[in-house]
Amino acid sequence: MRITESQLRRVIRETMQSTLQPGQAVDSLESVRLLAPGDNITINGRPSTVIELDRTTGTLAYVDQGKSVKKSLDYRFAVRYPDDPPDMIPEVQISYVGPGSVPSKTRLPPRKKGPGYSYSIYD
Repeated sequence: MRITESQLRRVIRETMQSTLQPGQAVDSLESVRLLAPGDNITINGRPSTVIELDRTTGTLAYVDQGKSVKKSLDYRFAVRYPDDPPDMIPEVQISYVGPGSVPSKTRLPPRKKGPGYSYSIYD
């Protein structure tokens, strides 16, 4: 029996996602790195969808569900490190909800206007 390329990708995706269970707190570097684009998460209780995870800068790009404006956060604020005290609570609390699809037509937030927000050196 032969496996097609799409079937193999689906099997690999399912095995990668099987380590995160719905409702599980994402509070270690390993669990944050298992997040994939399209995963549904909650950030401090707000339902969101992962767009991108950048390991070099430590940023997690996401979109609130029902919105199209991209947001980002430093996921290192949501991680518990081994030398932290056991009663310490991370600044940002992320929990995994389940797999989903990547949102389309996301956009950046509008640029702020007014004194101090211009790109011109003459303002």
